[in-house]
Amino acid sequence: TFLSAFRQDFTSGTFNVQSVDGGITSGKGTLEASLDIQYTVGLATNVSTTFVSVGENNQDGSAFGFLDIVNFFLAEDNPPLVLTTSFDFQETSVPPDVAQMLCFAYAQLGTRGTSILFASGDGGVAGQQASDTCPDGKFIPTFPSTCPFVTSVGSTEGVAPEVAGTFSAGGFSNIFPRPDYQASVALAYLDALNLTASPLAGHFNTTGRAFPDVSMTGRDIAIVAAGVPQPV
Repeated sequence: TFLSAFRQDFTSGTFNVQSVDGGITSGKGTLEASLDIQYTVGLATNVSTTFVSVGENNQDGSAFGFLDIVNFFLAEDNPPLVLTTSFDFQETSVPPDVAQMLCFAYAQLGTRGTSILFASGDGGVAGQQASDTCPDGKFIPTFPSTCPFVTSVGSTEGVAPEVAGTFSAGGFSNIFPRPDYQASVALAYLDALNLTASPLAGHFNTTGRAFPDVSMTGRDIAIVAAGVPQPV
């Protein structure tokens, strides 16, 4: 197991599994989910951790499946202190009214004391495009990372120097305006780009919510799958 391989001082760590909308709670799972739960349990020593599997019993689509999770926790007397998710959508694939509804649901959960984290994505400025391209020349942000009520987490790579991950998504929302809390750093970043003389001009919305908010190492992270350590 991951703990026996990398946390021999903490081999008794456990986690619970919760099904929402008939989510599958057995089987091999996915590498992404394995990465999430192994490092959450492995780093958050002795912190109660629950893996939530969401199904399609409601047949309301993936984005509404995300809303179902939030509504599930909003109905709890004691919602979790942290909700973290490593899946996302192209912002262009989510209708603005649906994105607004889901974002406001995250705001509601935040007022209950839950910190909400999302991975920024793996396609650079192309969001989650399989071809890693922007067909019309416009950069593609990812959602829910563009929601101003969540913390978007990007990736770095390398050691001395540690630099931005070449695959890590980031950019500016076309739905949500820039929140006041990031105005100073976002404007400083835009000034540093000197867009007047830059080929980047016109490819993204300079007044949108910028993401990610924070970043940490995210390339070639070791997990254990089928009993074998491997990088993800």
